[in-house]
Formats: sequence, C-alpha cells, structure tokens
Amino acid sequence: MRQLEDIKILKGRSPDITLDSIQRLEEEIGYKLPSSYIKLLLHSNGGHPELDTFYCENGEWSVNNFFFVGTDDTSEESVVWNYYHKPPRTANSLLPFARDGGGNLFCLDLSRGEKAPVLILIHDISTENIQELAETFDVFIEGLQENLDYI
Repeated sequence: MRQLEDIKILKGRSPDITLDSIQRLEEEIGYKLPSSYIKLLLHSNGGHPELDTFYCENGEWSVNNFFFVGTDDTSEESVVWNYYHKPPRTANSLLPFARDGGGNLFCLDLSRGEKAPVLILIHDISTENIQELAETFDVFIEGLQENLDYI
C-alpha cells in the first residue's frame, strides 16, 4: 500500500483513535475491517485528502472526507452514524468510510473480508445505485490522485 502521508490528509477535528475503538466498531457491526483500512484510521482517523480523486471506468470520484471512528456517533462525519443512516435495503456488510462532495458514499463490502472491494453508493440514482470502484481498499488508496480541475 502507498505511504498514507502521500495522500496528504488534513485531519481536522477527528478524535484520537485506539485499537480498542476499532475492535468495538468491528463488534458493533459484526464484521472485521481490512488491515489497510485500519492503517488509514490509525494514520488520520478521518479528514480531507489532498489526493482525493479516483479515476476508473465508471468515471471519476472525489473523496470530500473520510469518516472518523470515535465516541460521537451523532456526528455525520462518524463511520457509525453513516453505517446506521445508509439508504434502506442497503446490505449490512456495506460500511461507509467516506463521502464525495455530492453526498455519495464510498463503502467497503465487508462480506469479502480482507479483500473487501470499494463501492460507491450513489444516492440520487434509483436503479443500479451501487457501483464497484476498486477491487480492494489498497487499490483504491493507490489510485487516489490530485484532481487538476480543482487547482
């Protein structure tokens, strides 16, 4: 996996995180998190990446912010809040970990374990609103680039 410092995450007001809080999250949702996602949480626990855009055959998708794990589960920036506020009929195995500027959710499909793919949950399309972006979280992080349209 690429060095997390390379994507230049502006941490903001994210709380400090421990392995205990990650374990509590795993117990609450009933799934283990991929080790590469745990590394990101331990690195920044949320925040806004400077290298924010993932290009794929489905288009380009820009991460506005990564969600945090912490004690404030009432915050819309919280992984837990977003997990419980997914659209109805969304699989329990989908864990939102980030949002784009339009409110679409980047999710991990935790039913696939360590090899959880990254999906985008598009909130304003009535059919086929879930698209796979990357085969793993590592591939997603490796693919993040600076969006030249924002410079």
